[in-house]
Amino acid sequence: MINSEVLNDLLLYDPDTGKLFWRVRDVRYFKTERASKIWNTRYAGKEAMTTRTKCGHLSGRVFDKGYLAHRIIWCLHYGDWPDGELDHVNGVPFDNRLKNLRSVTSSENSKNTSIPKHNTSGFMGVYKETYTGKWVGSAESDGKRYKKRFDTIEQAILYRKQLDEKLGFHENHGRSKPK
Repeated sequence: MINSEVLNDLLLYDPDTGKLFWRVRDVRYFKTERASKIWNTRYAGKEAMTTRTKCGHLSGRVFDKGYLAHRIIWCLHYGDWPDGELDHVNGVPFDNRLKNLRSVTSSENSKNTSIPKHNTSGFMGVYKETYTGKWVGSAESDGKRYKKRFDTIEQAILYRKQLDEKLGFHENHGRSKPK
């Protein structure tokens, strides 16, 4: 994996926009001086890591190896690669401002997701069970499932809100998916 010193040679980070830009690349990174001139003419000063993944994250290649932009940004700022996952606090996967990134476990990251398209209740973790006709409030945390049936959607929502607080779900969990 590429280290932060090399990344700092290659990329410039704008903390206000969360964008990365290619720096003028030193000739030592090329086989020939001509290759250096060609690359710098074409890319230096231009935005880097602009390819969107299926999930909406920004990505790109450095020395023919793929990287996610938010992980590069973390490494540039902190001097090392993140240990776990990086969460985009506001749920916008291409908003790579440092204040929108936090290092989390996989479990913590799953507690800050947007509401899925197939949700019919309008509230995360609440659905109507077809075979009982009851409303269900449910959540999962650290491998344990919490689930209760109710006569009304309001009761199920209240239960789910209590679970969110008890289990440490992020305040943005269940928000609408960003466009």
